[in-house]
Order: sequence, then C-alpha cells, then structure tokens
Amino acid sequence: MSQDDVMPIPDDVWNDLIEMQPGEMKNRGPLASRWRDEAVEQLLTSGHLVADGGRVTRTKVSLDAEALWEVLPEDGSTMGNQRARTELGWRDERRYENAKAILLATSEIAVGRGRGGSIKRITDPSGSLEQVPNSPAPTSRAAVPPEVESRADVQAPVDEERRVTRAPASTETERAELHKTIWRIANNLRGSVDGWDFKTYVLGMLFYRFISENLTVYLNEQERLAGNEGFDYRNLARADAEVGRDETVKEKGFYILPEDLFANVRAKARHDENLNETLSRVFKNIEGSAVGATSEDDIKGLFDDLDVNSSKLGPTVAKRNEKLVKLLDAIGDLPLGGAFRENNNDLFGDAYEYLMQMYASAAGKSGGEYYTPQEVAELLARITVVGKTEVNKVYDPACGSGSMLLKYEKVLGHGKVRQGYFGQEVNLTTYNLCRINMFLHDIPYEKFEIAHGDTLIDPAHWDDEPFEAIVSNPPYSIKWEGDANPLLINDPRYAPAGVLAPKSRADLAFTMHILSWLAVNGTAAIVEFPGVLYRGGAEQKIRKWLVDNNYVDTVIQLPPDLFFGTTIATCVLVLKKSKPDNTILFIDASAEFTRQGNKNRLTADHQESILEAFSKRDDVPYFAKLVDHEVIADNGYNIAVSSYVEAEDTSVAVDIRTLNAEIARIVVSQSTLRAKIDAIVADLGESRERGRGGGARLSDHSRGEFG
Repeated sequence: MSQDDVMPIPDDVWNDLIEMQPGEMKNRGPLASRWRDEAVEQLLTSGHLVADGGRVTRTKVSLDAEALWEVLPEDGSTMGNQRARTELGWRDERRYENAKAILLATSEIAVGRGRGGSIKRITDPSGSLEQVPNSPAPTSRAAVPPEVESRADVQAPVDEERRVTRAPASTETERAELHKTIWRIANNLRGSVDGWDFKTYVLGMLFYRFISENLTVYLNEQERLAGNEGFDYRNLARADAEVGRDETVKEKGFYILPEDLFANVRAKARHDENLNETLSRVFKNIEGSAVGATSEDDIKGLFDDLDVNSSKLGPTVAKRNEKLVKLLDAIGDLPLGGAFRENNNDLFGDAYEYLMQMYASAAGKSGGEYYTPQEVAELLARITVVGKTEVNKVYDPACGSGSMLLKYEKVLGHGKVRQGYFGQEVNLTTYNLCRINMFLHDIPYEKFEIAHGDTLIDPAHWDDEPFEAIVSNPPYSIKWEGDANPLLINDPRYAPAGVLAPKSRADLAFTMHILSWLAVNGTAAIVEFPGVLYRGGAEQKIRKWLVDNNYVDTVIQLPPDLFFGTTIATCVLVLKKSKPDNTILFIDASAEFTRQGNKNRLTADHQESILEAFSKRDDVPYFAKLVDHEVIADNGYNIAVSSYVEAEDTSVAVDIRTLNAEIARIVVSQSTLRAKIDAIVADLGESRERGRGGGARLSDHSRGEFG
C-alpha cells in the first residue's frame, strides 16, 4: 500500500485509545459499537491493540510509537536515529526500531534524504502537517514487530496534549477515506465470489459510471455554450439524442443514449426484473456505437469480462440481479460526482489504480503479472525523461494494466506526450483493463493505441516512428519459441546479436525487442530478472553484443520484495542509442527502501537518491560506480551490480593486541577463581568428615569464605 493509502484513525477513536491504561482490558463488543468495527480491526492489525478472547488491551509499541512521534520536529526536518533515542532515553535499540517500523509502515514518518540514518515527520509542501500521527495502521500483520504482537506491557506515559495536535482534514485524508470506502465496498459486495474474479465487476461498473458521466458533462457543456442553459442530457428524449450521435462519436469515440446512462439504469434497477438483460444490452450498445468509427478498436470488447449472466453472481437470475443492484448502488454512491465539474478527472483514475493495486496485492503472484507498484513505475518513467520536458510518445511492450505508461502524465504533465501512449498485452482481460485505465485517466481514444497479442512473436507498431521513452516490466523468465521457430533468427529485432534468448528464458528477447523500437535520442528502462546479468551461454552473447555496441547505459540493483508475487531483488537495465562515452554506471540501490506492511517500498527520497546518482554519473562509495567497457569485457560481460559496487563493511573493527590482553586477563582471573572454588570444596569435604566423627563445627577458614 502506498503512503497516500494509509487510513487515518478518527479523532474520537484516538482520544479513547490514549486514555487506555497499560494492562487495562476492554470488552471488544462495546468498543466496536462505539468506534465502529473497522476501527477496532485497524488498531488490532496495526499492533496498537492485542486481543484476548473477547477483550482487548493497548500494547507497549502503541505508546512507544506515539512517544517517538512527539520528539520529532514539527516542521518536518530530520532527526538522527541516535539523537531520537537519546531524547527518548531508550537504550534498547530494538525498542526504538519497533516504534520506528510502525510509524514508517503507516507513513507517519519517512526516512531522511540519502541512505538512511535519520527520520522526519511527513509534512505537506507548505510545511504544515499533512497528517498528525493518529496511529500506525499497516495493512498486514507483517508490519507489526513479532515481539509486540502478544504483549501489552508499557513504560512510556501518555502525553495529554496529544489529543489537540491533530491537523484538520486534508485532501489526502479525503482521498484515503475514499480508498477505504472503495475497498470495503468491493469486499462486502463480492460475498463468496473470489476477489480476483470479482474485480472485473467492480472495475467494469466503475468504468460504466465514468463514461456515462464523462459523456453527460461533455454534452451538457456543449449545449450550454450554445445558449441552452437548462439542458440536461439525462432527460433528453431518445429521438432527440440520436441527432447528435455521429458528431459525438467522432469526438468521444463512443455514444450512450440517455436511457442507457449509468444514473438512469441505476434509478430503475431495483424494479427491473430483467436487469441482467438490460445491462447486457447497454454494454453491447456502447461497443456497437463505435463500429465503423476510428475508435472501433479502442472500444471493442471493453465489457467482455463483465458477464452479468455468470453463475458467480448467484445461482438464479433473481439472485444475480440482486447482486447487480447492490453493485450499481455501491459504485453510484462513491463520492466521485464532482470530478468533472472540478476539472479533477483523475479521481476516477485514482480509484481505479487503487483497486487494481489492492487486487494485485491480494492475488499475489497472479496480480504481479498485470500491475507494477506505482513508485517503481514512477522511477522508471523519470529515468527515461531525465533532462526532457516532453517526448514524442511512450511505449511498453508488456503493458499489463497500463499503470507504467500512465506515469508519464504525472512525471511530465498533461499533454507532454505529444503523440500518445502505445503498448501491447498478451492477456485479454489485462488488455481490456489497460484500455479502460486509459479512458479513466481521461486519455482521448486517439491518443492511445494498445494492441492485443504476443509481442515477441507478433509485435504491433512495426510501422510506427521509434519511441523516445520506453518502460517495461516484462514477465520474468517465461518460455517462448526461441530457436524452435526458424524465422526468429532472421527477425530484424533479434538478428543483430547473432543468437536468440534461450527458449526457457525470454528476458533478453524482450530487451532486444525494446532496443529495436527505441528512438536514436530515446531511453529505455526495463525491469530485469537478476540472472540475465551474469548467466552464460546465449544470454552472455547477447550481453556482449549490447555492451560492445555501447547500448547499456546504467544497471540499477533494486531492493528485494518490491513486487507482487515475488520477493526477488530485481534490477533495472537502462538502454540508450546515443551515449556520449563507452562507460556503464552501476548503482546499488538495494538498501533504498522502507518496509510498509508486507512489502518493501521506494519512497520519494529513495527515488531522488537513485535519480541523483543516475544523472551525475559520479562514483559514490558503496553506492555507485562508473566502469569502463574494457573492465566489463575482461569480466566476461558480467553486468551484475555486485561485481562492481563494493559492499560496505559494517563489521566492527577490533584491536587484536587489546583483545589478546583482555583474553589473558580473563584466563588469570579464571585460574584464581578456580583455585578458590577448589579450596572451598576441599574444606567442605573435611568439615563433613569431622562432623561424622564428633559433630565438629565448620573451621574458621570455611566460615570466613562464606561470610
């Protein structure tokens, strides 16, 4: 979960929590009634409370986390870890790290610039508190240090002023609350349906609402500009609506009759015994509106995965319609209605991205196949546009849900990708999700071209102008046809290397394809499985060709456990066709992460550290190394970062002479103690013998030894 997704604990809940005394047990039932059950669950999963049957009590780490927050500067400036421990008076480093881990996991604090060593409160750009810590609320038990999961002991007193330091609700708080509502609705609605399967219904209905409102606002604005102030497309008669169909399709790419709009279908849904058929007809009509138009390929099949007649929704038509009514109401009640009027269309796109992230997280490995964590996607996008304010177009050959492509909207700004967004995806469901994602981020249909198919065997965009920016997180080490297909060795994408990537590992086939599609002045950033950087055989030959032809610009070692479905520490391979020299920069960013929930995360500070090293191309001890081509060639074209960036030795230096002297002192002390013990044992034995002969007392010597 990203930093912006942390759910604040309401003020009334927090004020009650900090009044709980150490070891004081509270019945969970009344708390759930007063606080709301989700707040109790949040406090339990975050480690603030522990449960004992039907009762709960506050943990030590809850108070420690609060105490740590209080010593940090309110203006968001950094404080060193050692200084923070001194301020708190904590000698136990583990206690400090536990409190720090929870605050980091809930985005209350962030690591200072650079490689760590300091922390700071998270503040907004103006310097005021973005959110005063209300309680850590990680989304996984993994965020709670193991030693505090079942312990409620506590030392630190509660600061009574804590209740009045909360900042007022902000846009980010509202956004977090929206995310919380969306995820709760998605889980409540699905019932017994698998969450991964149910995602198509939630995401599909969100899209249906979006295009309905988007079209309505557009047509209303056009009419009002023409002087028709009271016009509302939702209430227009069908015959009148048909008049503007052709012109609207040219502009928007699709058309929806007033009776088929989300709001109008929802209004009648509860009393529509044939709701499933109504929705099926509506979706067919929307796709059909683009037939014969230039937008046909962009609209076709968008609702294919939203099967309103599926038994997953219920065993009977009535049960399915009951579920569909709830789904329409839930999506319709989301507070997104002012999005277009406020020129803030990304509310829909943001909600969609959040849902995909949560579904990917819950799905594990399968989720990782279609969604790349946002902070990784942003880092790659920023790498490809260093020094540029706009690019001709961007491309991802394994685009998944399109989240990496859409990062250019954030990195460069709206309209800075002149010719649009291009990609290809082999999975049909994910291909549809990607196109929906483009619409939800208000990318006009003529500004994106997403193809369905196997990029390695049947690539799209053959005839397009090369791409100035390419990002990709292709599937790791998948099988492909390779040399089993005799045509591929002559494919102009793969032929230059003189060898094909192994059939069991297609990683470098994607790399060669990307290089072929890259513009002369372009940059590509590719997430790679680490083995491709050092393995022998065909992969070594491909690396040799890439290095000898000076296409490899930078190799970045990422931290482990960033991606859904794998804990592997992946790498980023940066390619360029117009390098000024023949060196390669190696960056070891394996320590640039913060643990949040059950995954690691690249914060904004971590991204800046990597980008700064990437831009400056200077040697930085234990972090970055610029290496000549000859050195790499002599090393067998191994381009693993660990081969060139020395790892920092964190072991403590020991003076061997001092150590030997200490050992000698211990040996002498041990011999002295041994002699005393032997004397005492011997004296006890003599005393026992005398006792048998006449009841003699312990000798004066013996009594002296024992005091």
